Amino acid sequence: MLNASQQRSSASDLKPYEEVAATAAAGGSSSASPFVLPDTLLNAFDIHCPKCRCLVIRRGVATQQDADKDVEVPSPAATSAPYPLVPAFNWALSNMMAFENVGFTKAVPGGDDTRYLSCADCDVGPIGYHPPTLPKAFLIAADRVRYNTA
Repeated sequence: MLNASQQRSSASDLKPYEEVAATAAAGGSSSASPFVLPDTLLNAFDIHCPKCRCLVIRRGVATQQDADKDVEVPSPAATSAPYPLVPAFNWALSNMMAFENVGFTKAVPGGDDTRYLSCADCDVGPIGYHPPTLPKAFLIAADRVRYNTA
């Protein structure tokens, strides 16, 4: 079995959030969200790092969750794309072991103990966060990752 860093999709197979949403809208998708499986409401696509294409979350593992408008996730320094501070929505996992590949920052001294999530292979991030008030919540910003729609 391949490890997460070996499971890279070709760049042409990976689509940004905006492209997946636009394709679904143009195609007249009847699904409430093109990102979730209608029967389980779990993520419909494998989720990958936007920079190195490494697999972060497998299909059918994460649930879609509305973004907390009070939580801002800093923009990644290593990417050229400007990301909104508040994501469109988050992918939520209740167990950190459900990730294929993710890194965690240390809590910032004097901060609120929020830990940011990044790609464990190339360190791009933050792609999400782990709020200190919710010990079983690991959130990935939907618009900071790529989707394997192939």
